[in-house]
Amino acid sequence: KKALIPIPTFYEYERALNNNNISINFYKLEEKQKFTISISEIISQLAGIDLVFLCNPNNPTGTFLHKEEILILVKEVQRRSIFLVLDEAFIDLHEEESFLREVRNNDHLFVLRSLTKFYGLPGLRIGFGVGSSKLIEKLEGQKIPWSVNYLAKIVVREVLRDEKFISKSRSFLLKEKEFLYRELSNIKGLKTYKPSANFVFLKLLGDISSEKLKEQLAKKGILIRDCSNFRGLEEGNFIRVAVRTRKENIKLLKELKRVLS
Repeated sequence: KKALIPIPTFYEYERALNNNNISINFYKLEEKQKFTISISEIISQLAGIDLVFLCNPNNPTGTFLHKEEILILVKEVQRRSIFLVLDEAFIDLHEEESFLREVRNNDHLFVLRSLTKFYGLPGLRIGFGVGSSKLIEKLEGQKIPWSVNYLAKIVVREVLRDEKFISKSRSFLLKEKEFLYRELSNIKGLKTYKPSANFVFLKLLGDISSEKLKEQLAKKGILIRDCSNFRGLEEGNFIRVAVRTRKENIKLLKELKRVLS
């Protein structure tokens, strides 16, 4: 059993594979190519692979693949009887690009979705996976008992019905994302990567480390993600910041300018 994972990406894939004694091949995304994920490069590394993990948009880099690009990989892994786990935890701003409706007739595609990011429900620890009937039947036998609590089930049922909230939140986040990206791009000492999710990926160009910056901002009540524990970003000069309200975003911008000046 062998899996392929692009890096840097969400660590839990690696942890889950290690816990199940599955060996891992890493496809390193290059900084000079803006951490772009190449479908052709993934396909070139599929020999001997049984399982591929792909996060779209990627966490923490925010790089995004359009549906027609991923479809090339979906067809190729299906042809080779390789399983593809497509993590769409941050795709809510691009719902039209989701593969949720494509799993029905594909026994080698499994789509993961989170309900804690877009809906702001981190404490509930709730998400869902979608696959073909045949694949779900296999996975049911591996599922841990009581994997979702009853309170989470009730809340999820209600929030998914609230189409007004979904539409309003999507419009708000798209607007604030562009504002934050534009303003961050004007701060000296930062390299800003174009966001596709409700967070922005940044490189620190000065002497301050991501850990030190995190400590400085925490003193002002601002929490950022130090990305130095992501495989491939160990040098300690990358961070991820969330898209918040205009007031909170302005506070973040002000403190970043102060610390980096």
